[in-house]
Amino acid sequence: MGAFKLVVPKNTLWSYFYLKSKEDWRLKQLFDYLRHHKIKVFIDSGAFSLFGSQKKETFRENWEQALHFTRDFILFLEKWWDYIDCFAEMDLDTIIGYEKVLELRNMFPKKMRSKMMPVFHPETRDFKIWQQECNDFPYVALGSCAKGNSDFYYQEKLNYSHKIGTKVHGFALVNTDILAKFPFYSADSSSWLAANRWGSVFLFDKNTGGISAYRYNAQGQKLSSHFEKLLKANRHNIGFDISSIMDKTSRSKNNKYVSRVNRLAVAVNAYMQLEEYLTNLWGARGLKFTN
Repeated sequence: MGAFKLVVPKNTLWSYFYLKSKEDWRLKQLFDYLRHHKIKVFIDSGAFSLFGSQKKETFRENWEQALHFTRDFILFLEKWWDYIDCFAEMDLDTIIGYEKVLELRNMFPKKMRSKMMPVFHPETRDFKIWQQECNDFPYVALGSCAKGNSDFYYQEKLNYSHKIGTKVHGFALVNTDILAKFPFYSADSSSWLAANRWGSVFLFDKNTGGISAYRYNAQGQKLSSHFEKLLKANRHNIGFDISSIMDKTSRSKNNKYVSRVNRLAVAVNAYMQLEEYLTNLWGARGLKFTN
């Protein structure tokens, strides 16, 4: 990859749903790498990924599935506890209800509560529950607002959490307008994967503070001449020498491709530039998180 280097992130989010099938030696290798680079590790349960593909017909079947998954998740956390900085609860409110989610929450040993993150869902939890969870936990997550007055939704929650010093994570949230308006500590999104899924390239725009997506040409070529021109024209936004990611796959001068890994690397770089932009934006407003 030549001169191409990504800035090492400060935090990373992994899903237990995908980690649970990995061999221990691979996980040890992964966690040691993250520790070496002082990257904080956030583990999502991945419960929605499980039920998205295996949702049962009856409540009893769903509940039994949730119980089994939770027991295995707890064992995983205990095994790799020293590497983990934070983990999300089994937020299956819309499948088994909030009361049952509390039962699953109570299955986790008390020693784990210091790293547990409750996840607020507007469909099942009200503002009083939000206040209580902000008071009880140092780090909470906020599900996105699908309808209604989203500004009020975020303002009400973030005003309270910020007042008492609770950090808030935005699940599946990459709306730059919202992130620039409200003081989230962190946020995540899988949108960057669309670089391969939809044949797009993502570039951060320093002028607008947003990310733009550009599609490949109508002929479906992996990398056409106009795509190469696009990268060159935006080299000041990309932050590294784009020639280092151009992979010649044949002797033909017009047959150039970008590997899937490098396409994703460009997308990741754009999102990390967005993170830096938002961090500096809130820092200029007087908000700086110390850890």
